[in-house]
Amino acid sequence: MKIRLLIGSVLIFWGLASCEDPIETDKEEPTLETIWVNGANDALVQNPGDSLHFSMDFADNSALQKYRIRIEADFTALPHFTPFAYNEVTPLSGTAASVHTTVIIPDGTLAGRFNLVVEVMDMESNVSDPYAIPLLIETVDMPVISVVQPDLSHPLSAHAGDTFAMAGTIHDDEALEQIQLQLTQETAVGTQTFYFQTFAYDSLVYDVWSLDTLEKDSVPFHIPANATSGIYLLELSAFDTLGNYNRLRQDISVP
Repeated sequence: MKIRLLIGSVLIFWGLASCEDPIETDKEEPTLETIWVNGANDALVQNPGDSLHFSMDFADNSALQKYRIRIEADFTALPHFTPFAYNEVTPLSGTAASVHTTVIIPDGTLAGRFNLVVEVMDMESNVSDPYAIPLLIETVDMPVISVVQPDLSHPLSAHAGDTFAMAGTIHDDEALEQIQLQLTQETAVGTQTFYFQTFAYDSLVYDVWSLDTLEKDSVPFHIPANATSGIYLLELSAFDTLGNYNRLRQDISVP
């Protein structure tokens, strides 16, 4: 009888202990040890119909659950076009896994700039930091942007209040629909837009846009007079009437 009472007391003790000191769950994130896509792990340039061959290694201290591959547009498409998107989740098991898989870019995909993102989750629902690879999908009929002034092949330097004069052309085999010029900065509270201008054209008329001679619009852009020191992003984007997209971007340093 005493033994039974002792056992019951021990059980009650562990029950109380578990309420006061819950067992800690695993909080360690799984890791993407290696990733190669078509033999590279940085920016990719592909065409519609191409295959993306993935080779990846995942690991976790406890147990892997699943991984996800997603491809999402790195631009805001015009309202009447839907850019290519991909999202697939695949189960995993064990504490380590090597995966080889293929994703095909569909024929007919519109040109544009995308982010290819891979992340992995473990059984405790901890998620790794997403690994993003820039992906440019090119087509023969996408807009071609050529800027000769300023030189966007390297980062620029400017002061608050400065004005840049753009020189160059944007050409499209079909017809241009919209061109955007903007200056933004990433801040602690998100993206701040300092300059934004949209040019929309009669698609039956304009298949070449001159950055410096078009009479109906001016294209100089300004560094705001109140701009604080930091890195700003200049972006020149073009959409054609088929929905294809292209852009040039470069950093501008303001001391």
